[in-house]
Amino acid sequence: MMFMPTKKKIPKFLRPNYGRSSRKRIKGNWRRQRGIDNKKRVKMKHMGKSPSIGYGQDKKIHGMHPAGKRELLVSSMKQIASADGTLLIRIAGGVGKKLKQKLLEEAKKKSLVVLNPGNREKIVKKEAKKKAPAKKSAAAVAKKEAKARDVKKTGAKKENPKNEINADAKKEEAKK
Repeated sequence: MMFMPTKKKIPKFLRPNYGRSSRKRIKGNWRRQRGIDNKKRVKMKHMGKSPSIGYGQDKKIHGMHPAGKRELLVSSMKQIASADGTLLIRIAGGVGKKLKQKLLEEAKKKSLVVLNPGNREKIVKKEAKKKAPAKKSAAAVAKKEAKARDVKKTGAKKENPKNEINADAKKEEAKK
């Protein structure tokens, strides 16, 4: 592994008045101050630090993964074919399940490190579950078997009571 210079420690840049009980609606995300009397814009020390160009990281390590290598965002087989062992692979979020599996296999062949492989076991289980027929509950199976036994004993299926009423009405109409 190559030498990895340490990153500079930078303060948290918060909005002024963040954390005050009287201003709970103010979030911690940074927004530049634009008011004419704003104390943070005037850079009063008690108001905290503001972002500036001097807080940037060293050019050597800017944009590097903490492992000490550069990342490559991959969304196709062509991109992974051009990758070498000095890069870490990150599969794009918009890539589908099938292509992601192909990309993972190709990366494994080339012995590349993939930062976001996902849980492949979970995917395989879901696919197996989809392919397997749904299991019926024991009560439903027993009920079906009981119905089948009744049919065998009587020799015919029991008709719906509504159909019997309709059949009686048709017989009466035929007699008239």
